[in-house]
Amino acid sequence: MGVALLLCFALISLSAAAHAEPSVLVLGVAPNPPPTGLVESLRIQLTRVATVQQGPMLEGETLEARKREAEDLRRSAHATLGVWVEWAALQGAPESGLVLFVVGGRSAVVERSVAMAPGPAADRALALLVREALGVETTSASEAAVGSAGAPSVSSESSSGPAAPALRWAFILDAGATFAAGSASADPQAGFAFALGARWRWERLLGELYLGGHVMSQLSVEGAEGQLRAREYPALAGVRLLYCSKYLALGALVEPGIRLLQIDAQTARGTTGASFRAVPTVLLAPELRVVASPWVELRFAPGLELPLLRQRFAINGQPVLDLGPARGVAQVSVVGSFP
Repeated sequence: MGVALLLCFALISLSAAAHAEPSVLVLGVAPNPPPTGLVESLRIQLTRVATVQQGPMLEGETLEARKREAEDLRRSAHATLGVWVEWAALQGAPESGLVLFVVGGRSAVVERSVAMAPGPAADRALALLVREALGVETTSASEAAVGSAGAPSVSSESSSGPAAPALRWAFILDAGATFAAGSASADPQAGFAFALGARWRWERLLGELYLGGHVMSQLSVEGAEGQLRAREYPALAGVRLLYCSKYLALGALVEPGIRLLQIDAQTARGTTGASFRAVPTVLLAPELRVVASPWVELRFAPGLELPLLRQRFAINGQPVLDLGPARGVAQVSVVGSFP
């Protein structure tokens, strides 16, 4: 019941996030960070229209490289538009001016230029152009503000049609805690979980492949015939598939693995014995993530682990430990991606 309620809440939250207000990611061009004046002008012009995020600097040496880098950063930040400004020669005009580049929206790349020197007036004019790129009607007062900037503007738009969705990849590092509910004769366990792998992203779909392991707490059982201790070292591989919005991601995972069990037993008379078992398992779980930043996510995955071989342990013929046909597992971790 708890898992069902969690999934319902996640679906409602995911739907709400998908309809959140638009956002604009403002980028700089190395070695210059995003211009503060432009960021402030955008926040004024886009009040109640869109949120404005200050992003990193573009490192590409060519314009085409910067365009690709900006689109990747926009998608990673789940922003509606990514924008940056460069000083360049204007097409059809003798002087140089500011060129506003916009990625996202309805076109692959939009270039808008103003024949103005950097300053507050140029920041206001550029902010209005970004507002237009968002598809928002500008008021006559806003148009007058552009006209009062004191210099003619030359604008051009270049596009090759809608951008084809790009398939992007990154490495991932996953670290956190795992909890396992015991069977009738086994205590609950907790441990540290880690995984390394790679992810592929296409539009809002995210896939991950990874290898990992757990370091679990020890199982200890005592009975009339003696006591038994089991140390567990699971090794695993897995695949995850999620649908992402700006703030949340929802999906599922399949995680085949091996439970490596080192068993040490001692009878009531003091006789000792040991054995080693390798138990193949499959973990099936839904997964919910909270997106903290374009590179960090908090994940929660409650699921069911199914052993392909059921294991029972006895001392002097008397059952002591039964690992059961399945066990509940919950994972809480932080996922980081790079680059």
